[in-house]
Amino acid sequence: DNAETSIVETRALATRLVSTGPSRLLVTSREPLAVRGERLFPLPPLADVEARQLLVERITDAGAGPNTIESAAIESIAQGLAGMPLAIELVAVRFISAEAQDVEARLTALPELLRRPGVDRHASLHAALETSYRALDEDARRLFRQVSVLPGGFTLDSLRRAVGLSWRDLDGTVDRLVWSSLVGFTRGRYRILEPVRQYAASLVDGLGERAAVDEMLVRYCVELAGHVRDLITGAPERSRPRLEADWDNCTVGIET
Repeated sequence: DNAETSIVETRALATRLVSTGPSRLLVTSREPLAVRGERLFPLPPLADVEARQLLVERITDAGAGPNTIESAAIESIAQGLAGMPLAIELVAVRFISAEAQDVEARLTALPELLRRPGVDRHASLHAALETSYRALDEDARRLFRQVSVLPGGFTLDSLRRAVGLSWRDLDGTVDRLVWSSLVGFTRGRYRILEPVRQYAASLVDGLGERAAVDEMLVRYCVELAGHVRDLITGAPERSRPRLEADWDNCTVGIET
């Protein structure tokens, strides 16, 4: 379980077992082992209905009453946790001493909301993310912090122009983030779940990189504007979907 905390040792064990004959090894990990015969079964975030159901079950276990469960804030909280089961489990505990509206108000400070001092990594999303982050090389760590300003996700082309990396360097670095389950890839875009994004943003602030990261966001938005302008000129039917996909990023960029 949680093999990313000892990925080298687990990889060696799996390789040894496979080499001795037919073997089956069930492993949970935030990154693949990359050994012969490995089959991956990615676990996507819960759908909105499933996330709400899990949250209601857990806050009921925590002693929440009917008024809390029926609160409109429950829907908002479930969506704000981006379908991450561990995040839902951890936030549900907060209902022991807080109302739904109070928990909802703290969604903008998820890293602190999901941190439980004095517990191991299995009981803290913050600790799990920190383990994955520390396992990255410095280039991947830097990019992870940079993409924290892109709540709407990104494409490789736009990000490449914004951060000034070559295709080869950027492609390999983004791959490391995906393999570490810190960034996902769906429908042609890379996305970072909100609890993970807020964790990355807290690292930016802690390292004093806010000005540099905001500057990267401005470059991203300028590149996007130029791309949309070209689409309007040559293929206007394609400009709206691209702009809609990056609307959240543009909103943050304007506010910056």
